[in-house]
Amino acid sequence: MVLNRCRLYVTVATIENPVASIFRIQHYRVCCNSLAPRCTVFLDTNSELDAFDYVSKRDIVVVQGVCSPLTNVLNPLPLLKIYQVSWYDVLTQTATVIELMLVLHSRWRCARAAAGNITSRLGTSSRRDLQLESFDGKTHGPNTSLQVDIGHKDVLIPVQFNNTIPRTVQLALVDFATGSRTAKNLTYKDLQRATEISSKQPGLETYYIRVRRPGAYSLEKVIAQDRTEARLYKKQALIVVCPQVEYSREPQGYSFDKCIGEHESFSLTVRGLPPLKISALRQIDGIRTAMDIDNIQPANYHSPLTTQTDTQQRMLSVATTDSYLWAAEQIVTVPMNVSFDNPAEYIYTIQSVTDGCGNTADFTQSTTNTEQAALQQKRFAVHQSPSAKFNCPPSNPVKLLIGGGPAATGIPLRVTGEKPWTIHIGFAPYGVPETLESKDMIVHSADDRLPVDLPGRYTLISVRDKYCAGDIMYPSNCEVVQPPLPSFDITTTPIRSQCVKENEIGMNVVVELHGNRPNVSGSKPSCFGDAMINFIKVDLKWITHCTGPFHLSYRITKDGRTDRATTKTDIIEQSRHIMTFAPSDSGLDRSITQIVHPQPNAAFISRESLKTCIGEIIELEIELSGSRPFTLSWRVFFEGVRTAYTEPNIYGPRYIIKSPVLTVGGTYTVSLEKIEDANGCSKDLDAPDVVIEVRRERPAASFYYTSEKEAAVTVLEGSEAKLPLRLTGEKPWRVSYRNLDVDSSTFHSMRIDDANAFLAVRNTGRYELLEVNDAHCPGDVSSVSYQVSWIPRPTLHISREQALLRTNGIFVRDEVCEGVDDAIDLSMKGHPPFFVSYDRLYQPQSKQDYHKERTEELRSGLISVRVHLKTTPSGNYRYVFNKIADDLYTTPLQPQSDGKKSLILEQRVNARPSARFTKKPKKNHHHVCVGDNLSSEELAIITSIELTGRSPFAIDIEIKRDSQLKGVIHQITNLTEESHLLGLPYVFSSPGLHQMTIMRVEDAGGCISEPTAGQESAMTLIEASDIATITPIESTNIHCVGDTMDFTLHGVNPFTITYMFNNKRETVTVSSSRFSSLADKPGNFTILSVGDQRNKCRSFPKDVSKIIYDLPSAIVSGGKEIIENIHEGDMSEAIVDLIGTPPFEFEWVRSEAIYDNKKKTHRKGRVIESHVITNIMSHKYSIFTSQEGTIEVSDIS
Repeated sequence: MVLNRCRLYVTVATIENPVASIFRIQHYRVCCNSLAPRCTVFLDTNSELDAFDYVSKRDIVVVQGVCSPLTNVLNPLPLLKIYQVSWYDVLTQTATVIELMLVLHSRWRCARAAAGNITSRLGTSSRRDLQLESFDGKTHGPNTSLQVDIGHKDVLIPVQFNNTIPRTVQLALVDFATGSRTAKNLTYKDLQRATEISSKQPGLETYYIRVRRPGAYSLEKVIAQDRTEARLYKKQALIVVCPQVEYSREPQGYSFDKCIGEHESFSLTVRGLPPLKISALRQIDGIRTAMDIDNIQPANYHSPLTTQTDTQQRMLSVATTDSYLWAAEQIVTVPMNVSFDNPAEYIYTIQSVTDGCGNTADFTQSTTNTEQAALQQKRFAVHQSPSAKFNCPPSNPVKLLIGGGPAATGIPLRVTGEKPWTIHIGFAPYGVPETLESKDMIVHSADDRLPVDLPGRYTLISVRDKYCAGDIMYPSNCEVVQPPLPSFDITTTPIRSQCVKENEIGMNVVVELHGNRPNVSGSKPSCFGDAMINFIKVDLKWITHCTGPFHLSYRITKDGRTDRATTKTDIIEQSRHIMTFAPSDSGLDRSITQIVHPQPNAAFISRESLKTCIGEIIELEIELSGSRPFTLSWRVFFEGVRTAYTEPNIYGPRYIIKSPVLTVGGTYTVSLEKIEDANGCSKDLDAPDVVIEVRRERPAASFYYTSEKEAAVTVLEGSEAKLPLRLTGEKPWRVSYRNLDVDSSTFHSMRIDDANAFLAVRNTGRYELLEVNDAHCPGDVSSVSYQVSWIPRPTLHISREQALLRTNGIFVRDEVCEGVDDAIDLSMKGHPPFFVSYDRLYQPQSKQDYHKERTEELRSGLISVRVHLKTTPSGNYRYVFNKIADDLYTTPLQPQSDGKKSLILEQRVNARPSARFTKKPKKNHHHVCVGDNLSSEELAIITSIELTGRSPFAIDIEIKRDSQLKGVIHQITNLTEESHLLGLPYVFSSPGLHQMTIMRVEDAGGCISEPTAGQESAMTLIEASDIATITPIESTNIHCVGDTMDFTLHGVNPFTITYMFNNKRETVTVSSSRFSSLADKPGNFTILSVGDQRNKCRSFPKDVSKIIYDLPSAIVSGGKEIIENIHEGDMSEAIVDLIGTPPFEFEWVRSEAIYDNKKKTHRKGRVIESHVITNIMSHKYSIFTSQEGTIEVSDIS
């Protein structure tokens, strides 16, 4: 038998002609049995996959099935996938080995990926490990023989590569439970490649990494084939253990046969990642009811998954944490309490289990593993409680005949249930008080007889059938009596002759019959008697068991001659009968005068049989005739004892006689015996008797219970309670009762026709029986009351440690901050599993009214459930728990907690504080100078922030250079205003771009906000520039007019330079790093400051001054051209005026003086001589010469 545990479709396109690209496409159906490591492959001739016409030079494997190809923990693939795989030795076609990913759906693992080999032998291969069958029942040859081997339990993690062929992949694993970290390197051969044909992104390929252990997997490093390192995105995947659930195992010898009213406790063991959900089905007598249990998790368990609302890929959205202990497998035991209220088959079946990230293990598929199936299903056979009662009415006790033989008499017995029955019977013999014998009896028939051989009271004590103990129904007592043997008394009175007094001419015979009145036809005579009176013999025969009146037969024989005997039969209605026997008159007739008085007579006015009770006195009215007063004699016969009574002086025509107190139950016969009137005439009476049936016991009424502790019943609130009654006597009964706890002065009465009836009531309290009357007698009632209680309704409770209960009955939870995970544990009382429904209402901070957001439903098999509170956005939240149900109160009710109809929880969610920089830079960032301090008055504006929340605030601000990983964190506390100039004590010690970020802000309510990366308002950029400096290129500070003064500038250009020249302040802008100034006049040139492009980051250099002197000059002869004629041998003096600052050094030359006749002037010729004069301290110098020529100063300094 093939189990379609996971049905998949595989399409293989085989290359028949690689050159011509001719393919042979075959479709297969793969049916895998999760209990065996193999799959069965069928050739699918009716496949619907022919629409896939994709062809290439590689084989195509198309996998489609109802099972998800990957666990929901990962990015799930579509239901239809096409994988492209390579052939080995394609051209020769000697063998085809396809690495195929088969994703199995197992009873124990919700997501199982197994790698198997589909081996197809082509040509004349003789290997046939598995015979293929097509859907049309045909058998195929060896070319279609396939073998599928299922591998180990594992999962394939998809990794997508964009234009990258992986060479090595470094995969790290963090164990959930221990936190240990391991890593291994995977080569290209360790990966499984699958190209998605439908991918619209060229170059995007998917590879699979096979893993077999749960944990947090992360890609540490990926090296491509070109040995470059790939950039990683979404580099973490959490692989969890798939959920499992099973019922508890039963001990050896456990019986699944149960009885009505029993309770059974068992448990569900759930494994997996909380919160877990179980979907179960309860079936009672074919009626199915869903039983879902949600939010299964251990106490005090916290998980980031609990705040997720979308189950798709929730694991991938969980941020990386330091500890993954919450992701480890949890084991939770869910108790189940079951009450069996109806005789039926109860089946509890687990349908599925779902873990916190949406993985579902489905158990709805059939399995041949009976042991495993038993762990997913509980099946109970609930049997009706048996019952037993006697078919023995109190008015007709069972008669035990003397001499009837053993087991000739039996008590009719009626039982219900399943045979065989074991009945415990008690016996109390008459005349032996406080004696009770008991014995067990095995009964195999629903209608049987209890054989008895002794008179007494037989009582049913208990009954048990094949499965259950049962109830004793009424009548549970049966009286077995032994009537006396029938007998009669004969009294004869002779009739005297009037002639001869000593002679008897006849006789009066009075026959008194003793025994039961006839009630059975066709019986034989019971006894005989005879009497001899002179020559007349009377034989009497009493027939006691015939229908109708007594039949008295007798025979009269004279003189012993039987041939002349006469037989007569009298029909009589009473137990006393008078017969007169006399011969015919003979002899002479004589005339006799005589006064004849009429005979007196007496008879009962009513001849009907009477029924009465023990302890009663019966009055019988008699009609009398004759001469008054009368003397009346009568007798009362009871169980062989005759009691005579005589009443004289009766004057009325009617008289009432009274019976004695009837203290013993049984049949009493009252017979009139004789009457005598005032004339002395007497008459033996044979009037019909009156039979009085005296009940052997008084009727009784009591509640049925096995012990006084069990004289109670609990029912659902508002439903009808049926109190079991047990009544003795003859129907109908009239029972009166009252509720001792509710209006005890009001009596209730009801007519009952069944000895095992129920008293239907609707109020709780103690019910007491007051009196009972059956059809004839008043009776006795039991003093034991019956308690009626309501099964407590399921209730919800919130402990005072979790929330404060206000006087208006509303619970108030401590305020929390927006986005903080918060939950509350609800305690429930009742019978699990529970169903809870609540409305979540939201009031924004700026609004006055609440509005309903949604209705949530919870199901829990535990006595507590965790409700995750919504904490975003900020505002006021109200949770109104308005419905609850449990396994007994299946219709949702208002939860009623602490006297309130609805449990209401309120919580205020405070907005997280926020902080932002208010000073916006003009061009993307602020500018400061190295050495500037943010606490300075000028720069404090940069640190101005605006805060929202509840003051006082605490704030952490980090300042770091762009190249630094971590910067300096400044913690500022007790900020009471919403706007602040922080004035941070931070000095910019180096140039470059600095980032000032608000890392954390906390308000007075403890709410913390950490701005997200890239939040512009929480970050500002500050560019710190070096101080602009200026340095003279020349070390001298003395310059002359006409000199160029050169300076080197350091900083960010353009520079702004301020200088003072001859007490005049000047500012110039230089765009290069060199500053030059021409000394055009003498004076004092001093650099005052130098700044950057915004004239910031200025420096104020000291001693950067230049003294500009005027250029030295020499004037020969006052600057006039003098032509002086001297005599040979004379000396001529040329006075040189030196202008400048001594000492002077100058050079003078004498040139040849040539006269130009045309122009009539002298011109210089060649230099004849030159002289350098140094260290001249005066401003005048005289040159004496005796040679002709032109004297001039050529250089001066």
